[in-house]
Amino acid sequence: MFCDVVLIADANEHNYSTTALGVLLATKLRLRAKRHYTRIVSAHHDGAIRVWNIGMKDIQQTLSSSSSGVIALLELENGNIVTGSMAGEICIWNIRAQKCVLRIKEAHSRLIAGLLEVDGMLISASHDEQIHVWQISKENKRVTCKKCRTLRGHDCMIISIASIGHGKIISAGYLGNGDNVMVWNIRTGECLKKMKTSDSVISANKIADGKIVMCQDPDIVSIHDQKTLENTKTHLKVASRPYASVQLPDGTIAIGLGNNCVCIWDIESNKIVKSFSPLVGIITKIQVLDEEKLVICSNVEGFVIWNHKTDCVVQKFPLEGKAVHNFILI
Repeated sequence: MFCDVVLIADANEHNYSTTALGVLLATKLRLRAKRHYTRIVSAHHDGAIRVWNIGMKDIQQTLSSSSSGVIALLELENGNIVTGSMAGEICIWNIRAQKCVLRIKEAHSRLIAGLLEVDGMLISASHDEQIHVWQISKENKRVTCKKCRTLRGHDCMIISIASIGHGKIISAGYLGNGDNVMVWNIRTGECLKKMKTSDSVISANKIADGKIVMCQDPDIVSIHDQKTLENTKTHLKVASRPYASVQLPDGTIAIGLGNNCVCIWDIESNKIVKSFSPLVGIITKIQVLDEEKLVICSNVEGFVIWNHKTDCVVQKFPLEGKAVHNFILI
């Protein structure tokens, strides 16, 4: 559900004249709808996905797969959930009906590391060094999924993909000898830009102002220009391997580290302004819930809702030893 439409200045959007907006002289604006998340979907090593109500501790529902552990998660625009497994299997779930509506058993030959929906197409990236583009459709009330093209270019396992807008994605490969960061046009399959980094990239995500934040082995987080992939000369050396990053509403970057910590990086001053340890283990994912709260996941303790303004746990979830690989907010 979307609500609370807000007006945000953005230098990359349409230019409006003073006659149209009065006091907003030549300001470039866009409308964005803020989403109120009510549930968390978690992916587990036992092959299940579990749905949790935010504000309640009990599991709302469990959807079990016959596959190996679930790694990748995605919510489609129609509300269905897509999962990618360690065995290379893709499943599409109708969580209202509590059933799998489509299963592609050999979508990839190895672990599926990431899933995206871009321009109505499903994108899957794998440790088999390939990115597949799929067309999902519905024929006679039956969900179908046809592979349209395969993007090849990485010489190592792909561990991260992210949408950067306008039908483009960025992919990061790990431990390769060639170009390990690539930008693709998923409509044409063309590789638009590629870059070889001195250290392996663990993740790459879009942030504001046409920039990308990259987490790199062994201890570097850097900001790059989205069009050129060049380093903007803003980078940070952290205390441990960085695994995850997300931009907070105030423009700072939350970084998840391998030593239990989350640090908040002010990229303007290039300083860490805060750090905290919400969970034991490697911090594998961070997602913004609202202006004050984050959902944070570790490879040992699962996930919690954390208030980064007051530095306290808002909600813990009883995982009962069920290892969590990933989560999404819906």
